Amino acid sequence: MSETDGQCTKINELLDYIESLLTKLEEELKEFQDKDKERHCLEYALCQRELEGVGEAPVEIEKDWWAKVHGANVWWEKFNKREKEIQVQLLPSSFLTYIHVFAGIG
Repeated sequence: MSETDGQCTKINELLDYIESLLTKLEEELKEFQDKDKERHCLEYALCQRELEGVGEAPVEIEKDWWAKVHGANVWWEKFNKREKEIQVQLLPSSFLTYIHVFAGIG
């Protein structure tokens, strides 16, 4: 009988030890789940930030493109204006040269 009582005591001690390990593991699991949930939230926030940045990039690229198109248009307008000014300046002398040649003066 004392042998059986000794075995029961050992079994009870082993069960208590297993229960304490199980309690500790449950606490660690809860902590892990909390940290894992936090990690998922951070990953989601990071992905959202990246997606917002990607969504804004085409808008910025288009703005830059339109600004460059406008700059090119302004440049062409100035170029055409200067070209006409040069033609106007050259017209009298070439016109005079033509008159001189035609009239036999030159």
